[in-house]
Amino acid sequence: MRLLKTLSTKAGISSQDAKVGGAIFDFLSDATTSVLTEQDLYSATLPAGILAVNGDKIVANFAGITANNINSKTANVYFAGVSIGSFAMTTALQQWAFQIRIIRVSAAIVRCVVVTSQKASSNATIYTEITGLTLANSQILKLTGLTPTAIGDITTKVGTIEWKPTA
Repeated sequence: MRLLKTLSTKAGISSQDAKVGGAIFDFLSDATTSVLTEQDLYSATLPAGILAVNGDKIVANFAGITANNINSKTANVYFAGVSIGSFAMTTALQQWAFQIRIIRVSAAIVRCVVVTSQKASSNATIYTEITGLTLANSQILKLTGLTPTAIGDITTKVGTIEWKPTA
C-alpha cells in the first residue's frame, strides 16, 4: 500500500498545517548581513494560536558561518520581540549554531531554552521566561546579525522551525 497524500495536522488551533514531524518553516537560502546595524537574517511569523495548549512547543535550529576576519560580530535570536539568545564572535570562518526550544506554560507565558555552539569554543545555554504574551496572536521568531565593522560578516546557511504538541 502506498500513501499518496502528505499526512498533516493543524498546528495548535491555527489554520496552518504541520506535517508529521512538525516542520512549519525551512530556511534553505544563505542570508548575509548587508548593513552595519542589526538586521533580520531569518524571520518567521508563527501562526496565531500555534501555542494553544500548555506544553505545546516550538523547536528551531539555525546555523551559519562568519567571514574570514576577526571583526566583532553578534548573532541574536528573538521571540515575540524579546532577546532569548545571543553570542558574540571574533574568530575568522567561525561555524556557529542555535538550538532553540520555546514551551508554553500558560496563555501568557513561555519558557525558552537556547543552546549556542561555536566550532572553536564552548557551548552556552540560556534560559529566558517571557511573560505578558497573548499567545492567541501570531508571534515572530527571528535570527538577526549585528556587524558594526563590515557588511557580510555573518552568513546564515540553514534553519528550520518545528511545532510539537504537548506530550
